[in-house]
Amino acid sequence: MWPYEQRAMLNQMAASMVLFALATTGIAAARSTQAPPTGAEAAASLSAALDRADRVAIHFVTRTGSYTLRGQAFKDAASLSITRRCGANCNQLMHEVVTHIQTATPMTCTSGQENVLIEIDKETSLLYSHAGRNIEFEGKCYFNPTGIGTIVRRSDFIFQ
Repeated sequence: MWPYEQRAMLNQMAASMVLFALATTGIAAARSTQAPPTGAEAAASLSAALDRADRVAIHFVTRTGSYTLRGQAFKDAASLSITRRCGANCNQLMHEVVTHIQTATPMTCTSGQENVLIEIDKETSLLYSHAGRNIEFEGKCYFNPTGIGTIVRRSDFIFQ
């Protein structure tokens, strides 16, 4: 190959790499500007799951110290577990929980200090942590300054 041909090939490769880098940056920028779901969107999804449900299970963990519990380990460590059959009334029963996530703001997920797990059938769940103020739902996290304990302490929430 002549030096001129080598230089032309290198210039063409460099131009291709620059175009690829620009395209990749544009894709990454498009992803990063996508807003996380709002509390209202999460509430709509939760409400839809409750419309299909016929039971709700609520598990409470009372612990001190630093801990992280998920799934079955959370249920095994639960101090109290309550299962409510609610049939077509699940959405009404859980209205305050739906409102709680609706008024929450998106946040970065953190783990640890989980204290309440609400399972809707076996389809979906809400995991609360840090005194019930952090909410994890469908892989996204939300913050509400009012803890879930304020809602579930009312006896009619469970025994309605």
